[in-house]
Amino acid sequence: MKHAYSLIGAYKVYNTDGTLKADLFKIRNPHGYDYYYNGTWNDGDSIWNTAGETYKEQVNFSNSSSDGVYYMTKEDFATYYYTL
Repeated sequence: MKHAYSLIGAYKVYNTDGTLKADLFKIRNPHGYDYYYNGTWNDGDSIWNTAGETYKEQVNFSNSSSDGVYYMTKEDFATYYYTL
């Protein structure tokens, strides 16, 4: 069964020293669940709470497992999604 997701944002996330940390896509599952994505940058990933970093602020992060919104690197996106 196929399922459609919305690509709602693309971000370059930087470390506080100005180096690029990741290219992230902000994706939304229209059914409102994002608990199934377990990769880096998922809602529960400890990377969001890295001391001294501003990753949350850079992407306007909100941790709500029922909103269907999650973040994924461009590399993971290319692995998990085969059509756009």
